[in-house]
Amino acid sequence: MSASTAQNVVQFVGGARRSKAQKTKTVSQAELLRRFLTKEDKSTQYKYDKVFIRKCDVQVGIVLMNIGRLSYNTHWRVYRIATWIPFMQKNKEVERVYALSDDIYLENVDTGEKRTIRFGSLSYQAQWRLS
Repeated sequence: MSASTAQNVVQFVGGARRSKAQKTKTVSQAELLRRFLTKEDKSTQYKYDKVFIRKCDVQVGIVLMNIGRLSYNTHWRVYRIATWIPFMQKNKEVERVYALSDDIYLENVDTGEKRTIRFGSLSYQAQWRLS
């Protein structure tokens, strides 16, 4: 195999050949943010689950019920959601959950106590329910 043939084989193993214009295409941060925040949520196609909360179920303003052993039957309102934007290296406040690592800020409806919990923990623990 000649050197030029070997080079062509190596170029095609990694994927389709691209021109220099395609390799250097840049996208603005605003466009990346728009793409990140408008990803389709595939969890909406499944049936409602009373125990395990999905990303599409949680948004700012909903009330969750805690049935844990320490604060049984207390109601908590979601007043803020923050998601990590990797390409901007910072948190951004959003209206709904985008990732398991999103921070959910809760406020007790009766006492005003505030808590922060990650969505991954909130959805996995069976002590939180939609009210």
